[in-house]
Amino acid sequence: MKQNAKDNRGPHSTDVHISIPKHTSFGRSNPAKKIVLVIIGIAMASVIFLMVFSVFNKSENQIKSRITRLATDYYENYFYDDFTSSPEFAKIDDLDTAMEKYTRRGFASISLRQLLLHDPSQTAEDANYLKSHCNENKTFIQIFPEPPYDKTSYHIEYTYSCNF
Repeated sequence: MKQNAKDNRGPHSTDVHISIPKHTSFGRSNPAKKIVLVIIGIAMASVIFLMVFSVFNKSENQIKSRITRLATDYYENYFYDDFTSSPEFAKIDDLDTAMEKYTRRGFASISLRQLLLHDPSQTAEDANYLKSHCNENKTFIQIFPEPPYDKTSYHIEYTYSCNF
């Protein structure tokens, strides 16, 4: 505020100059700063979202990988041998004839509980992990044999009841 010398304030009055900037950091900021802050905010939110998503996705992939490993071991190292050496199978001369009817409908569904009980000594670590993430009675696999009907010719369909 500038005081005028014509004021009648007396002989000891002085001129005072106070300068107040129009734009302060607490008031309005320029549009470029706003745009930069919005871009930084969006980038930070995206990074946080991707980090959270990757943690959940990693968990899902780990669960699916462990169940696939159990299912593969079950079919290739137990079920296939048991099925092909059964008395019912011995009555059929041709492997293709015996397996062909299961190509479309698959073998009976197998629960995660059954997979984990198959070989407890090998599945202990997987069992602890999967029991904490999946419902053992509602998570299933179904195996479909495929020509030429050997131990490694099949596909598996999964029904998951897991937290991912």
